[in-house]
Amino acid sequence: MCPPTYYEIKYIINDWMVEDSQINTDLAVEQWTSLYDAYLKLGVDVSLIDAVEGIPELTFAGDSVFLYGDQAISSKFRHAERQPEVAPMAQWFSDLGFNVHTLPSGLHFEGNAEAVLWNDKLIGGYGIRSDAEVYPFISSLFDLEVVPLRLTNPFYHLDTCFCPLNAETIAFVPEAFDNPTREYIANMAKNVIPIARQEAEFMACNSKSVGETVIVSTRQSPQFVAKLRQLGLEVVELELSEFRKAGAGAKCLTLEAYQPV
Repeated sequence: MCPPTYYEIKYIINDWMVEDSQINTDLAVEQWTSLYDAYLKLGVDVSLIDAVEGIPELTFAGDSVFLYGDQAISSKFRHAERQPEVAPMAQWFSDLGFNVHTLPSGLHFEGNAEAVLWNDKLIGGYGIRSDAEVYPFISSLFDLEVVPLRLTNPFYHLDTCFCPLNAETIAFVPEAFDNPTREYIANMAKNVIPIARQEAEFMACNSKSVGETVIVSTRQSPQFVAKLRQLGLEVVELELSEFRKAGAGAKCLTLEAYQPV
């Protein structure tokens, strides 16, 4: 995780961002700390990455790199405004001994925001920020089966609309996908929770599962929370409203270090 020391809205690149939106830095730090503390309480080993002045969205640590074992892939952002995040993150993990790979020329890929390891498969989003052509490269590099899912606007990253909860359960936002993809996802798992568009706009799907506990990014998703509890999952409801102003929540604030089986 990376603290939101320099987090602010400096540009508009998704539908959640509003021009001249003001960030309450003290509240952002308080909300970020609530997520950090929740992870520690659940026994998660959390490493902190240094914030860098002038790079406001570095706090969304999951976007600029993808980690798999001792390997890493640097992102190539579609929007130039976010590209400054890549170099410090690549340097950070290179210094830790990771083998940091760059993408083939011309391809865009936005890290953990678009790729999640679930049941030994890489689920990858494409169509808005990332290119479908990047996934054969990642599949070959890591010897992983890839399941590509096509997104539709305004859900710009996979982690805004698809959330694995455990080996048998996923949540997703039906409106975020085209019809064939929506039908495919509906049959991906034993338990599939559709998240209502209204609750998805509060970043309900940008939540993070730790074991049988789900850290939900908003307290404004009662239907989603009720379904989680019906399945016997524990729920920690946080309010990460300052980060929602950038179209983000708990998952965006988290870079998970996936490990090969």
